[in-house]
Amino acid sequence: MTSPLSVSPQLNNPWWFVFLERCFAVMALLLFLPVILVLMLIVKFESPGPALFVQERIGRYARRPFRFAKLRTMYTDSTTRFPDLCAYSFSKDEVGEVKLSLKVDPRVTPFGNWLRRTSLDELPNFWHVIVGDMALVGPRPEMWKMLQYYDSRTLQKFDVLPGITGYAQIYGRGDLTFDETVEHDLAYIREKSVRTDLLVLFRTVWCTIARKGAF
Repeated sequence: MTSPLSVSPQLNNPWWFVFLERCFAVMALLLFLPVILVLMLIVKFESPGPALFVQERIGRYARRPFRFAKLRTMYTDSTTRFPDLCAYSFSKDEVGEVKLSLKVDPRVTPFGNWLRRTSLDELPNFWHVIVGDMALVGPRPEMWKMLQYYDSRTLQKFDVLPGITGYAQIYGRGDLTFDETVEHDLAYIREKSVRTDLLVLFRTVWCTIARKGAF
């Protein structure tokens, strides 16, 4: 699947920053690997199904899909049990005010809820940084079914690699509406620099500890 995204200027980080990013991701993944394995066992023990949730997400330029992985936080049968919550079907008028993250979500397991509040479910994301599908900082990887709600202006958020964290994650995260999230992502595109990325990373540490908008 491809989008009518026009060619836009390259928004690449310097090669040395990309190299440092990937080195950091390797070290982080090795450091947290024992934690990830323990969490995977708990996920498997709590509810039937795989320990990892894997889904095809939109990559850079909305033309490079990749298999996105994180620790599973939902029941595997949530699609059949809660079809309305999983459909992501909205009118053009209502989608802008929609909050895709619910504070009380019946699809999420008790342990999955804790994983989300601590952001530990995202630890496998470091692998995507290592292989080049994601960066440390950038808009969160979008689901394909949400691409229909973007227009020629908002499609600019795909001009950079998706990231583990970004403006939307440090300025509201789950408290943001769809439109607010996209606008934060576009603001990041306009202000992108090595300095910006470093500031986002430092602020992410604080937001993760404070659990702001994490649910």
